[in-house]
Amino acid sequence: MTVDSQFNIKTIRKELGAFVLAAAGLGGVFHNFSDAVEMLTALIFILGLMALAAIFWLSRLKRVAVWNDGIEVSSLLWPFSKREYRFAEFDYVVIKNEGTDSERMVFVRNLRRDFTLRAAWYLNYQELKQAVRIPLKESVAADTSREIRSAFFWWTPLIFIGVLFLVLIGLAVPLAEYLDTGSVDAETIYLGIGIALGFAIFGGIALYPYKRLTIWQGRIDARRLIWPFVVKHYRMDDFDGCYEVTENKRRNDAGSGDEAHWLMSNGQLSLRICGWMYVNYEELKTATQTRVLNSMEAGAMEQLQAWRGKVYY
Repeated sequence: MTVDSQFNIKTIRKELGAFVLAAAGLGGVFHNFSDAVEMLTALIFILGLMALAAIFWLSRLKRVAVWNDGIEVSSLLWPFSKREYRFAEFDYVVIKNEGTDSERMVFVRNLRRDFTLRAAWYLNYQELKQAVRIPLKESVAADTSREIRSAFFWWTPLIFIGVLFLVLIGLAVPLAEYLDTGSVDAETIYLGIGIALGFAIFGGIALYPYKRLTIWQGRIDARRLIWPFVVKHYRMDDFDGCYEVTENKRRNDAGSGDEAHWLMSNGQLSLRICGWMYVNYEELKTATQTRVLNSMEAGAMEQLQAWRGKVYY
């Protein structure tokens, strides 16, 4: 017997509508432009960004068919890219936020998160969940005899490309005036540099938490993506223990966040490994497992305080 997924069209329309409203809101900022060409250019730019965001969101929607001993997955956006799996190929599945509208089922293969099914997107999510005969997460040992390297999600390079694109737009402001009038004044140069610098700072803040990790024989080497020339070395013996953390975006969103592994040293957060950042988070977490100090939930403020070295648990 095959169970085919059925999309919740109402929810999908609602979430897609958010992109339309965002585009309309941002586009309204440019309604008072006196020059029609400038206004049209700005609107095309905003609509382009929103279209890219919508495409990224749609790429996460999966058509699913579950049969007796396997599952077929295809992207809604790219329907010809079908993949077939046997249940035996998966290590386990992780059920997050069980019993809520935000429940999701994460499929882990070779200790890497392969794909996710969200309850809100499927009318027959419970039927799909019951048809999937893969064990739930258990204690799985990582292969510590080999070097383990962190692997980012496929969309991580898009952040670099987006930031670089926005910086170039800022630098293009004085160039556009020069091509239009044959001259450029100091005010326009400062404006372009300011825009480019602002986007560069914003990108640096967004990319600051990203680290490349290399784990081997009890040693961890970490280097930030925005400054790869500096490597910080850790040994597992240096850590007092770890916190198993659910990182929520808002304080009241209990249980709805992403899993994280906080490694502590001398009562301070020394290394943070986040599930939303690494596709092989489960492998990294298992390879750096140490004494569990506590399990907790952390809102944005608690995460900021931990980043500054303060953990009140």
